[in-house]
Amino acid sequence: MMVQDKDTHKKVNNFVKALNNLKEILGKKPPFDPITEAGMVSLFEICFEQSWKAMKERLEVTIHQ
Repeated sequence: MMVQDKDTHKKVNNFVKALNNLKEILGKKPPFDPITEAGMVSLFEICFEQSWKAMKERLEVTIHQ
């Protein structure tokens, strides 16, 4: 396995972990207290960032093949 493939795999795994954390929010019911709301926003930001990194890495690997 090439280094790029390992990096891509790691970034995809990080995204999946972040997405699973975000999915835990589905069990919460409004109204949300300020701490819960801040946590939800933070989890969304982390998930979005990890998805961007995974997509970017995958595209770079695909382009260079």
